[in-house]
Amino acid sequence: MKGAHKFSPNSGAPLSRDRRYPGTIPLREALDGSGELSNGKLVSDTATALARYFKRMHQRRHTHEDAELYQAAALAIKRLREHDPWDCWLWYALAERLHRRDDVDADVAWMLDHVEARCPRCGSRLQYEPSVSGYANAKCASSCGAGHTDRTVEIVERVLDLYADTFDEIDRITLF
Repeated sequence: MKGAHKFSPNSGAPLSRDRRYPGTIPLREALDGSGELSNGKLVSDTATALARYFKRMHQRRHTHEDAELYQAAALAIKRLREHDPWDCWLWYALAERLHRRDDVDADVAWMLDHVEARCPRCGSRLQYEPSVSGYANAKCASSCGAGHTDRTVEIVERVLDLYADTFDEIDRITLF
């Protein structure tokens, strides 16, 4: 992952708060992978890195280790990566998967504090604006969609599709 929740794409270890962008202006994010050890990546190099991140974030929020939960998360991450490798979409789908499992007693609301969604088209940061429905609209910060920068529906559809494609016990319609 990138942004506030960045971690090493190889090991899942936390990264420094110092930001380095080799060969780029410091205010821009390098989307080509340069600077990944200080900035993270949109896609972890291994499923193990994301599983380690999950375990580390769980241990920050809970006083106990839960080997059964870690095993279920690692297996789900491995399956999800076969359909969509982006860490943020995996994370949202993983939270839904753990929430729906009967054999794992998992409070997963904490997971939403450890992920930052990205523009599904270009991978840049999102800006949030209030809407009349009460939910925030996610807009691409780099305005990659000329005239229409709202990405809320695309994000929801991407996570729903990933979940439904990976776990066949439920269809896409009943998810939403």
